[in-house]
Amino acid sequence: QMIELLSAALLASNAATWYLRFRFNGQGVKNDLVLLTCICAILYRPVLSNWAVNVIFRNWASVVSSSAGLGFVGVVSCLYCLRKVSSWKYIRGDTLAAPLENKTSQVLEPLIFPCRTTHTRLFPKKHSFSYSYLYVGIPIGWQGSVNNVLSADVEAMVDANNVRGQRPRRFDSAWLSVEGKDYLNRGSAHLGLRGKLEEYLVSQARYFSTLIKCTGENPRDYPYGYLVTAPRFLRYSFNPVSFWYLYSEQRKLEAMILEVNNTFDERRMYLLKGYAASDLHDAPSMDLNYAPNGSQSDGTMESIPVQDGSSGSAKFKTTWTKDFHVSPFNSRKGAYALVAHDPLFPRMAGKGPVDNVITLSSSKKHVKLVARVFSTQQAMQPSKLTPSHMARFLLSWWWVGLLTFPRIVKEAGKLFFQRKLHVWYRPEVLQDSIGRRETSQERLLERRFREFLRCQVEQTNIGRPVKYVSAGTDCQREEVFLPASFPVVTNTAGGLDAITFKVLTPAFYTRFVQYAHPSELIDNELLAGEEKNRTFWISSLEPMSQLFGKPKNTESVKEPFAYLTSLDRTRWLFLKNLRTSPKRQSQGELTKPGVQPIANATDIRMMPLSPLDNFVLGHCTSADTRQYRRIVTKVLVSNYIAFGFPEILDLGDLLFRLLLCSITIQGIGGTLTQNPLSAASSDSHSPSEIFELAILACYSNSLHIWALVKSFL
Repeated sequence: QMIELLSAALLASNAATWYLRFRFNGQGVKNDLVLLTCICAILYRPVLSNWAVNVIFRNWASVVSSSAGLGFVGVVSCLYCLRKVSSWKYIRGDTLAAPLENKTSQVLEPLIFPCRTTHTRLFPKKHSFSYSYLYVGIPIGWQGSVNNVLSADVEAMVDANNVRGQRPRRFDSAWLSVEGKDYLNRGSAHLGLRGKLEEYLVSQARYFSTLIKCTGENPRDYPYGYLVTAPRFLRYSFNPVSFWYLYSEQRKLEAMILEVNNTFDERRMYLLKGYAASDLHDAPSMDLNYAPNGSQSDGTMESIPVQDGSSGSAKFKTTWTKDFHVSPFNSRKGAYALVAHDPLFPRMAGKGPVDNVITLSSSKKHVKLVARVFSTQQAMQPSKLTPSHMARFLLSWWWVGLLTFPRIVKEAGKLFFQRKLHVWYRPEVLQDSIGRRETSQERLLERRFREFLRCQVEQTNIGRPVKYVSAGTDCQREEVFLPASFPVVTNTAGGLDAITFKVLTPAFYTRFVQYAHPSELIDNELLAGEEKNRTFWISSLEPMSQLFGKPKNTESVKEPFAYLTSLDRTRWLFLKNLRTSPKRQSQGELTKPGVQPIANATDIRMMPLSPLDNFVLGHCTSADTRQYRRIVTKVLVSNYIAFGFPEILDLGDLLFRLLLCSITIQGIGGTLTQNPLSAASSDSHSPSEIFELAILACYSNSLHIWALVKSFL
């Protein structure tokens, strides 16, 4: 009886611990429960399979006999399928179309372009491949859905008009969808494609092309726009390159935006104009008409003939300097040449085809790569698709977008293992590019850094506002901070002589918290390193020491540290002892010729708390302070045991918790047996038996013990 009572007490304590962790939002409690359920299903799969056979299949006759229930399910399924593939007028595009005053929505219509893409590498080794590809054309400014096949800006449209009083659900988008939040600058999803295009054009102080420069772009110069891009399917899309066609009031193609995305989730927009006769002498010596005859694997697929006007105005030709890392087998040097066919020629009355050729040349004028995307069928009008045509189209093309990234990985493997090409390490993006999206930890550190920078600007006398541009965030990307003595009260930097502080990559936030001295941050992240290793950029170096130093009007940094509990003080001392300046990012040669680098240099200084540490301790809530300390501790620990990658720590924690799940299940299983102590007698209980029961209790609560250990860090 004593053993049974102890076993019941163990189970009750385990259940109570789960309840308390749920009740007080314990760290990782939901993930632990999911892992425990999965491991339990794996370990007890024979029992579950026997239960399924005994319970389900024995009663299969009674289930089948309930024809009414099966019939109801079948009818509902058929109605749902018909709703998705038919042309019923329940679609939002008919009732929530773009405003009539929008010129683009009156002139153009969305189209579907079945295409094929070919890549031919000519130097240093030859390699070719060809794949089917699907593009859609979206008139800029049009919002809605056509025939439930193609939709654009549904989320922005619902947010703007407050339709149904709720955000769109999954079925609100068509099979193929294009959303404004996936394009141009991150964030501002509510603006839609047209709003984001205007925002981007206004933000350009110059053309990104190094050949043609100007002082800005007026969106009114391009009243018509057309986006040719790979659409989402099942909420997924990977777009190596999207083409924005910008037209003048006379409906002539005047400019293009090439939006390039690499596999590292980085982005670069090139705003380009076609060459006029007076500009051609400034262009790089590249053959704009060069294109190979398809690919080795493209022997049967032919492109749609393009309509070439007598004046050649259907062709858009330009060149520009490469400054964005796309492939690990090409450096960031070189130049591009583009020959694009206007898909709406003549005068925005055409309906395709798409035929664009991009040629990459090295810095020594060698043609390295020729990429082409071209239509293989006539453009399809979604509004005219019958249900049978719609079904055939979806069955033929649904998989293309899902295989874009795997195909890129496959060809990269061939180039690396078969062709033995040199691999160029990924450099950090330059000022005109957009870094990757941030991780959840970097997002939290960005919030603390934004508050810290605002406080520093307000409490220092730098005399000028600071325009802060974050990296990788989908929320407020730009914000202007004003000094306390600044006379102008505004939330924008328009017309102000502002200092621009731009974070180039979210990696800056995890590197910033590792520096205890601001001078080292400036030297390593901005001055000493090469341009390809910089993580931030600032327009003026003068206020750097004031921004990241100790403000004059702040309280003593010892005061918030003095009010910590002994446990919290121990945690912060542990963090301070872990801190070392991060290593320079080793991407290529970082030393000058003839200079011997210092090997095996070890930093033996006693690091103080960083300026950001002091700010968090003195200005943030206890919950924010605890969250910040845990993230920084994790980043610093990863430098010692995970090669500087916190993701490796997360993977190790996951594997360890899987092991603890199996131990927990074994402990609970031993507790549930009638005689958990095999050596127990009915008359006496030796200390060894009590010890075995204690071990069993530790087994059954091992997940909770590990969560408790992590909570102290």
